[in-house]
Amino acid sequence: MKKWLIILFAVIGLQSAVANAENAFDHSLEAFLVNYAENLNLTAEVIAKVKSKDLSIKFLSYDWNLNKIL
Repeated sequence: MKKWLIILFAVIGLQSAVANAENAFDHSLEAFLVNYAENLNLTAEVIAKVKSKDLSIKFLSYDWNLNKIL
């Protein structure tokens, strides 16, 4: 009985570790927004939309010449 419990806990722990590792390597914009929601003062409604991918994100055009060193 103890052997089965140890194996069961090991499998559960492994599944949890894999799930956490998958989330740790999520470099999407949605993951960034969720991780820094408090710092960005995002509302619960916006966070829910980001998590459900029901939020359209628009990128502004950027003048890359501003990065040049004079």
